[in-house]
Amino acid sequence: MKKQQQIRNWLKNYEHHIMTEASLLQIEGFPRLTEELFSQFEKTGNRLQYEDAYFGRRKYLLVYALEALILKKNGEKVSMGKLEWVLEEILNERCWALPAHVNRQSDPAWEYTLDLFAAETAQTLSEIGWIFRHELDQAVKIRLDEEVYRRVLETFGKSAKGSYGWEKDCNNWNAVCGGSVGAAAWYQKQGTENERQKQEMDGIIDRICEDLSCFLDSFSEDGACMEGLGYWEYGMSYYIMFADLLRQPGGENRELLVKDKVKKIMEQYPRQSRAIESALNELSVCEREGSTDLDKTAGCFGKLMEELFLYKKDRWEETLRKMGFFMGKFIYLMDAYEDLPNDLEKGCYNPLKKIAEEEGYEERIKQILCMMIAESTAEFEKLPCLSDIDILRNILYDGVWNCYNKIQRKKSEEQKK
Repeated sequence: MKKQQQIRNWLKNYEHHIMTEASLLQIEGFPRLTEELFSQFEKTGNRLQYEDAYFGRRKYLLVYALEALILKKNGEKVSMGKLEWVLEEILNERCWALPAHVNRQSDPAWEYTLDLFAAETAQTLSEIGWIFRHELDQAVKIRLDEEVYRRVLETFGKSAKGSYGWEKDCNNWNAVCGGSVGAAAWYQKQGTENERQKQEMDGIIDRICEDLSCFLDSFSEDGACMEGLGYWEYGMSYYIMFADLLRQPGGENRELLVKDKVKKIMEQYPRQSRAIESALNELSVCEREGSTDLDKTAGCFGKLMEELFLYKKDRWEETLRKMGFFMGKFIYLMDAYEDLPNDLEKGCYNPLKKIAEEEGYEERIKQILCMMIAESTAEFEKLPCLSDIDILRNILYDGVWNCYNKIQRKKSEEQKK
């Protein structure tokens, strides 16, 4: 009962934030995408100004869609005017891909480039169109389905299998693009009575299911993701989203979540699997409670990592556990530090929100990160490592700071503007 109340409280606060954000957006200027902004990357290599405007428009789309969904859920009158206006703006965009992923000089069909964000746009529009299929103006709904089909589904469906690089990529692109295109196809299939189109969407879904095996192949036999926590979360969220749709009526009993490789990993590493499940459940509770206790939240991930670092129980168990524990805290806090600006903008949970408001935040978070990695490296130096010792030290003393240094460079560039 207590956990259920915590979830209800979290949802209530989240809904309040969305409604407030929707009101604020009405008085802000809607970002415009122009040829001048699009061509900046081609001329100077600068991609930030276009992308700021691009993602600003997606923020409007998501906030207004969530506002309408909250009103619908609460049985209140839903006015679709704002959402329909933003939908029309997105549908009028010349290209849904980012300039950095487009080659206008060599690709005559560049407007149909299917990158991460064109795929995400198709998925988001399709889901919104399905959720509000009875509330949206039918002219808007018809155009939405037509644009998603024309720009993404038809283009993908007519291409040769494997012609998109991400189809065989063993990384997050495979899951994000594949999951998004597959989801868009699933929604289109649900919304049509045309048997030919249903078969066409089934063909796309089958192809995507085959493509997504590459995403699971990106994990080593022990389940490790070499892209790191952030990209694991990004890719896996789209993989699971699509897999969950296939479990709904109309999914034709396709199953992506229970794969032999996943089962083997869990059977081969039962202790680690239990530890991961326990730590993530504990972390989920912290996030629902909005906890800003850094020891508690980062400690959840620390406990997860200490189990992964413990290869086997021997005389080095305590050292490996401590090294993994503090490395886990470092990774979690670094990830939170990187995500903070976006989390603040979107109203998402972040354990650093409280201390970020305090004076001297930047210096304090750097000190915390330094302490965590110092504890981890101190334990590392106790280990009898002989092979690749220089490589390992380079990672621990320098490589782990790449993300932090990148953030500082970005902040420095923004201050110069």
